Amino acid sequence: MFGETKKFVSNVCTQKLSSSINKSSPDKRGKASPPNNITSDDIALVKQHLNRLPTYESHYCRKEKRKKNLPPYFTLRTAYNKYVKTVETYSHCLLNKKNELIAEQKKHQEEAEEAYCVKRIDSSASTSTEKTCVLAFDLQQCLPTPYLESSVIFYKRQLWKNNLTEHNMKTSTASCYIWSEPIAKRRANDIGSCVFDFLKELSTDIKHVIMYSECCSSQNKNSILIAMCLWFLEKQESINVIDHKFLVPGHTRMECDSDHAKIKKARKRYSAPINHPNNWIEMIQWTGKNKFNVKYMN
Repeated sequence: MFGETKKFVSNVCTQKLSSSINKSSPDKRGKASPPNNITSDDIALVKQHLNRLPTYESHYCRKEKRKKNLPPYFTLRTAYNKYVKTVETYSHCLLNKKNELIAEQKKHQEEAEEAYCVKRIDSSASTSTEKTCVLAFDLQQCLPTPYLESSVIFYKRQLWKNNLTEHNMKTSTASCYIWSEPIAKRRANDIGSCVFDFLKELSTDIKHVIMYSECCSSQNKNSILIAMCLWFLEKQESINVIDHKFLVPGHTRMECDSDHAKIKKARKRYSAPINHPNNWIEMIQWTGKNKFNVKYMN
């Protein structure tokens, strides 16, 4: 009928009967933009460039005030040269900005490498000197209880445990301070309590302690941790100096991160299920050749 197929007529009738307003959907042919279509942004840029060209009102057609004329010497080639000059100016500005960003990145990388170099020097000094101890501490990713690999657990409320690992570079040993979220959070007071307990357990031969950590202000780089160190120095007589050094943000690779990787890898080999918070302590104590010293904070 009228050159239309039976399927086309059937679809039109179906849409008309199923529509709430008894009307078929509008024709959508020709609505999609072709791939070579000029966008409105490109047109706006062209208009913006044309409006920047030098224009004047004609002396002979003053009635048409809306019309603007180009100077007679201003040819198409001149307009193109002016456009090229504008592009070169933008390219020069972008190049200067790019050079500034490259210089900032280079300076950032040099600062990060310098921090790593200082840490290596301190670490080697702690192994050769009995009176110096270097430690690095950081929080591990929260440990869920129970630990299940099912996608259903994503929508359930789990009990989370926190693990602050403090790695002693002098003895190449690590201590894990573990607590559950109902007991404490991950704030400066909680971190300070773990560091304080670690400092108490050091040998009386240690006179100088150097600590490395991230620059997180809510946990490590704050006045609470500084006050704890000052109070600790006043209450004991063996340690004389405590240096707290911070690595460059984005470049905070430390020995305790390797300890966290060992725990994560050991979890895949650990055969027993983790259904209770104490199972995490048992699993961490089982990890690695040099067993972790695990302490439960309460």
